Amino acid sequence: MGEFRQNGVDGAIALLSVLAKDKTGTLSTKEALQATGMARTSLYRVGKVLAQNGLVALARGKVAVGAQASVLSTAYAKQVQVDFQRRSVRDISVRAGFPQVSAGFVARAPALVLRSGAAASRRRYYIGFSNASLGNAWRTALVHAIEYGAGGLGDAIDRLAIRHAEDDAVLQSAQIRALVNDGVDGLLVSAANAPEIAVEIANAIETGIRVVLVDRGSDAALPYHSFVNSSDHLIGHTTALWLAETLKGRGHILLLPGQRGAGPAVARLAAARAVFATFPDIHIAASYWTDWRSEAAEACVSGYLAAGAQPFDGVWSDSGLQGAGSLRAYLGAGYHGEDIPPHTGGDLNEVYKLALQNNVRMVAVDYPPSMGLVAVETLFSALRGVPVPRNISVRSDVIMTKGDATRSVRSTMLVENHVRWDLPDQLILQSGIGRAYDPHSFRVRYPGRITARAWPARQLRFGDQTV
Repeated sequence: MGEFRQNGVDGAIALLSVLAKDKTGTLSTKEALQATGMARTSLYRVGKVLAQNGLVALARGKVAVGAQASVLSTAYAKQVQVDFQRRSVRDISVRAGFPQVSAGFVARAPALVLRSGAAASRRRYYIGFSNASLGNAWRTALVHAIEYGAGGLGDAIDRLAIRHAEDDAVLQSAQIRALVNDGVDGLLVSAANAPEIAVEIANAIETGIRVVLVDRGSDAALPYHSFVNSSDHLIGHTTALWLAETLKGRGHILLLPGQRGAGPAVARLAAARAVFATFPDIHIAASYWTDWRSEAAEACVSGYLAAGAQPFDGVWSDSGLQGAGSLRAYLGAGYHGEDIPPHTGGDLNEVYKLALQNNVRMVAVDYPPSMGLVAVETLFSALRGVPVPRNISVRSDVIMTKGDATRSVRSTMLVENHVRWDLPDQLILQSGIGRAYDPHSFRVRYPGRITARAWPARQLRFGDQTV
């Protein structure tokens, strides 16, 4: 009897383990017999006991995960998420709550889906980072955050290899394929174009490589184990709502979105347009894709101002990269103070400096490069066999000039408390690296890097693609 009970327990554990690993959570009787090694009668007895306690559900020829097992799985998933966030408290950009916006705005979050890592191992890992481009200051900060995260792992990694694709999906596909052939254990990917690199990502996963997407790339066609970013919808919605309410629901506005076709830019613009559509007297006078280039936005706005066209009552930018260019255009055309319309756009130190120096009303929700640091930690956890959340959103503040809250949008941080007067204009804030972070003097050491400095100062110019 004692032997039977022990075998029964072993069989129950084996059955539940196989069901947990199966994507559908359902097995045929034949599959269950093969997986557990039990006799048919033993499987029937074990299954019946588990079914009585809600751990499995029995049907003709099939056994599936039961309701109580699903409850346990959900509870475990929530605890993993809590533990993961607790481990990330060192990152100053991972906030405890979403910014304060109008009630009901933040969509209901999807159910948490966990992806377990490979079997736990103490060996050193070879990590690859396939980066869409190094085309602006924000992307440089993302790379710095990833390098900083790798440096923090010390001897736990064998090396970190970084490849920049210059926004070329064909080149990025080839680079991913080369990293896989070179034997990487895990991949970080910021996708230039998700559908076009999907095949290479799928091949990598098929060979057992853990893949964590960062910044962009979440697409139905693109497989991954975990995706780390910040809410692009939140950025677009919050900034557009503030601008519309600041203008009291009436006026002509200029839209300066980022890079045409890039996931974050498309999502932010769609969210902003959806908000503006709810204000009948808000008119979109013009829209110009800036490629997240400050000089492109400056040239665009300077052209409109020189042409003497309908003046803009507000300028919406999805990032301070182009917001700063717009402000420089207004200043260059002789505008000052209240003559400059309210602006949106964060991230870049310069845009905050210009707003304060010239008394321009503005709001921003930064897109924290610290997501790179979180992505490194997520990938490392997955490689060590620790379950990681399927989707991770690094949260940010609503940053606003003093006294400019609206009915629906209030600040969680003032621009005057966020700006860094002591650091360069091209600093991208919320990098997670620390308050002393300076992109010109940033130094890091990690396995696989020969020199200590990440990028020379000359490479911080907007649009410089050299690596």
